[in-house]
Amino acid sequence: MKIIETKKYGQTNYNVSKENCVSCGKQIPRLNYNETFPDEDLNYCDYCETGPFCKECWGSDRCKNCEEQKQNMFSGNCGMYAVALGKKAQEQGKNVAIVVISNVENEDELLEEPDIYHVAVEIDGKLYDGSGEASLQEISNFYGGKIYGRNSVNVSYLALDKNTINMLRQNTNWNTFWTEIYKNL
Repeated sequence: MKIIETKKYGQTNYNVSKENCVSCGKQIPRLNYNETFPDEDLNYCDYCETGPFCKECWGSDRCKNCEEQKQNMFSGNCGMYAVALGKKAQEQGKNVAIVVISNVENEDELLEEPDIYHVAVEIDGKLYDGSGEASLQEISNFYGGKIYGRNSVNVSYLALDKNTINMLRQNTNWNTFWTEIYKNL
């Protein structure tokens, strides 16, 4: 980091420096007053490991590009994300099940025209979706109740196989196939 000037405010010297946003190139004026952690007041994305970002290019807890990709895993791509993460876990010898939250009461009805509210993956007994580790109650309440207005939902645990992938392809609103998501995991 290059120090542009030093100003004295009260009893403390503050080093005023400028960094450029890696996304838009805009200069980010800042006060650097912590020599131990000189970049602690800049936004660096832990997901794509880049930065710094100006406030316009920064999301809530990651850069806007990664935030958009994260949001993409909650909508129609939740099933493809679950498959990709499940495939990665299977390669590591872990136990995997695809978890489908829907309006159907048995797996046979999933092959017809189900309303699928959300898809996650269970890996060695822990549930994951695009937001990370989750609880079944949280995602059931959120997707079934809050998003779709259902008082109750049904949860199906399915093997991660060709039939499950085909069912998800036919019954979810995906736009990125699981193999593309897999490459970025």
